[in-house]
Formats: sequence, C-alpha cells, structure tokens
Amino acid sequence: MKKTIMLLVALMALTLQTAFAGSPATSVNVAVIPSYSGSGGAGVLNPANFPSVTMPPVAYAAITTASQLAAYDTVILYQACNVQSYPNLCSALTDWMKNYSGKLIIWDADSCYPGNYAYTFLNPVGAFFERFSPGQTGNFGGSVTILEDNQFNSPNSASAYYINTTAMTSQTDAVGDLNVVNENTVSGVWCALMRGVNTANRSGYGHMYTKPGGLTDAPDAMIIYCGFDTDYWGYGYNGSLAMLKLLRQELQHGWGPPGSPEVADLSCQAPVGNLVLTPATAVNPVGDQHTVTATVTVYNFSTGQTVPQAGVTVNFLITSGPNAGASGSGVSDSQGHVMWTYSTSGQGVDTIQATATVNGVVKTAMAQKTWCNPPTIAAALAGNRGYYRLIAASDCYAAANLQVFIADTGSGQIAGPYASGLVFRIVKKAAFSIGPGTATAAATINVVGNAVAYAVDPLGSSSAGVVLKPAM
Repeated sequence: MKKTIMLLVALMALTLQTAFAGSPATSVNVAVIPSYSGSGGAGVLNPANFPSVTMPPVAYAAITTASQLAAYDTVILYQACNVQSYPNLCSALTDWMKNYSGKLIIWDADSCYPGNYAYTFLNPVGAFFERFSPGQTGNFGGSVTILEDNQFNSPNSASAYYINTTAMTSQTDAVGDLNVVNENTVSGVWCALMRGVNTANRSGYGHMYTKPGGLTDAPDAMIIYCGFDTDYWGYGYNGSLAMLKLLRQELQHGWGPPGSPEVADLSCQAPVGNLVLTPATAVNPVGDQHTVTATVTVYNFSTGQTVPQAGVTVNFLITSGPNAGASGSGVSDSQGHVMWTYSTSGQGVDTIQATATVNGVVKTAMAQKTWCNPPTIAAALAGNRGYYRLIAASDCYAAANLQVFIADTGSGQIAGPYASGLVFRIVKKAAFSIGPGTATAAATINVVGNAVAYAVDPLGSSSAGVVLKPAM
C-alpha cells in the first residue's frame, strides 16, 4: 500500500511538472535576486503590492546551480547591477530556463552602471542585448510610446492592460532616467513593447520580451526586460501606480511555446531591429507588378538619432505563396532604401521576407502580398423575357464589395454601379435610358444595341462581359 501511495505521489509530481513546463498561466513562486532594494538601493520592491505571488529575496551567492531555482517559476533580477560578477549564478539562470522553462524578468534601473552595459550572460540562450543608462539624474520628462497592444501593456485607456505612460513621464523619473536598449546590437529574438527617449536624449527600447519559442535550447522559456527607473513606485501617484501595474502584468502574463493560449496575444508587432519592409500588406490584380521597399537604419548613440544606413545588402525571398522561391537582392542607398519588384501569373497570398546583416546582427522583416484574379459575373434568366439576375463573384472579395455595370453596345452608355444579385429588365429601344423596375426588377435598362453586364472589384479589375439579349 505504501509503495502504491508513493508511486501515485511520484506520478502526480511528474504530471504537475510536465504541465508547468508546457504553458504556465501565471507567475506564482518568484525569486527576487538579490533583494527588494536590488544592488542600487533605490526604489524598494514591496511584496505586499503583489499579493498573488510568493516572492522571497535570494542572495546572489545562494544560487550556483539550476536545480536550486527549480522551486521557482519566475526570477526577477531586480536592479541586479553586478549579476555578471557571479558566473555560477549566470549559468544557473540560463540552465534554469533551459531545464525548467522559467520566466526571467530583468528590472534594470538608473542606479546600475551609468553608460553602456551588455547582458552577455544571456548569450547561451541567444538573447544578447546592451543598454545605455543616463545615471541618476532624477529628471522628470522624456517620452515613451507603447508599440504593441497586449496583456503586458496597452495604449488603450479602455483596456484592462492600459499603462498610463503620460503619468509615468510627468509624475516620476521613470522615463527621464530610462535605460534604453541599443537597437543596433540587440538579438533578433527580442520583441519591443515600448520605445522611449530619456532626458539625456538617448532613445531605444525600454520594455521588451523574447519571442515565444525563440530562446536557444529554451523554447518554452521567456525573458522580459524593463529599463524604467523605480524611484517613485512606492508613492500613490498615477505614474507610480502605472509602474506597479506594469510589473504585475509581467508576473500575471503566461508563457510557453508558440501556439499555446498563454502567448496568443504576443504577435511581436514591433520586432526589435532596424530593417523595415513596406507596405506590410497589399492587394494587387494578377498581372500587375508589386514593389516592396526595405529600409535599413541604425541608431546613433552620439546624437540620439536613428539614421539611414547605406551600403547594406538586403536579400528578398518569397517563403510561401504562389511565387514561393522567387528572390532578389539590392544594396541600400543613401536613404537606407532597397526596392524589389516582381509579378505573378497566379492568385494567392505571398509571404515576403527581407533579410540584412546590420552591424553584424541579422535582421529580418516580413510582408504579405495578396494577388487577385479579376471577378466573374453570371447572368441567369429571371422569369419573363428580358429579365436577368446578375451575380458577381470574386475569390478575394465578398459579393457586397463588388459592383455590377450594364453597358449598351449601341449607344456606349453605361448603367451602374449596382449591387450583385439584383434583377434587371433589359428592353430594346430607340434611345438609351434607365427607368424604374417592374415586378422583380430593380431597374429597367433601355438599350439601343445589346446589353453587356460586367463586374468590377475594389482593385478596379473588371470581369469578362456577359451579353444580355434585350426584350423587343
């Protein structure tokens, strides 16, 4: 009996561990390294503000292996200014993400290493980045923009996940002393949540997360970075409360592999990098040409400006769709632009990928192109002679978005546009005219010659004409 109970307990533990490793819904057991005041000593993290989690402080030297973090689903590096002075802790953190699918939250602060600082210990999971800190200026101001609307943060004041960045900027030094990420060297695994400019006029990403499934050898783990100063988050200001809400939402957000419901809202709408492909989406008729423009930029930390980068080779590849495999390349001009033009002989949706190596970092941008065949039109007799029901159709557009026209071959006049599905009475007369309908007809079209019906889609593409024999 005792063996049976022990076996059941072991199976339950295995089941719970497997469930956790798949898709954790929220943080529950959180280790705060190294303490509630971090290494910088400013902006104390109060566990009472996060009642739904257990979050004990854990000293740097207390962790030397991943197994010592096994009890925690989440680790917060809170102002962990000298974390890389503890190589055993650093390797334990990356191994913990690989072996236990943990969530690592890095809350940097202005008290940590003014100037440039690189998080090289994240290289084993492919999440390198470096940031610039203005130091402890204590200045209010600067600016910040939310780039992706999700459960981490939302610019929509009606959303439950709204973050009041205006209050953060005007009521605290969170943005004024923002630590900004170097956009030129950050790993492509990161996705931007917010971009800011601090009062030292340095700009870059201040809040970001790693793509679900993107970490090397840790596809179920996630890292979140936040560079806002925390001096004021113990106050009752709206800006202070917004800061606390931001960390709560980081803790409450689930993580896991791509496709799991816990990460369904994470679309990486603003991937970190300096390669952009436009237009992001477009629809063209089959037979036309389509041009995409890749724009390469770099961030100049001396001036605080993002500037075009000339002389960079950009490669284009259609990864899926009717033109899959088509490719091209070009070198960016003085505006950082590279254009690529192609055409298609078939209908469908192409996914276009642009790739460039900028300052030694591979950047990728995507766009979609929809190719549409012209619409069609069908004419069916609708009762008495001369009555026709005209139905337009398209593989790209609903019938409600199509227009129907009726042309008179004798006079050259055109009636329309009309909605698809209507009945028309076509009558032979000495002069062209449009009159009221009779019986089931929406209108009476008097034509001199024959009537030819055709459909037009929103692209301006026309169907082949259908001849409608008029009643005499």
